[in-house]
Amino acid sequence: KSSLQIRLVGKHTNRDAVGARVILRSPNGATVRQIKGSAGYLSSSMHELTVGGISDSEIQSVEVLWPQKSTQLFSVKKARKRVCIVEVD
Repeated sequence: KSSLQIRLVGKHTNRDAVGARVILRSPNGATVRQIKGSAGYLSSSMHELTVGGISDSEIQSVEVLWPQKSTQLFSVKKARKRVCIVEVD
C-alpha cells in the first residue's frame, strides 16, 4: 500500500482551494479529506492532501466538492502517487 497526494487549484474559489472536500471511494468505503487554512497563529500549512494506506487497485473514484458548491467526479483507471486537479470553468 502507498499514499496518494492530491493538489487542488481553484479558479472560481480561492486558488489554494481552502474549504474544498475530496472523497475517495473504494470497495472498503469512502475516505473524506478537507483542505484547511493555516493551523494556528503565524503558521502555514501545505494545501495538499495526503491519503495513505491505499493501494492503486482500491481507488474507484475521486470526487471534489469545491467551496462554491460545484462538484467534479473522476473515475480512476490507474492511480498515481501525485495528482493535480484544477477547478473547471
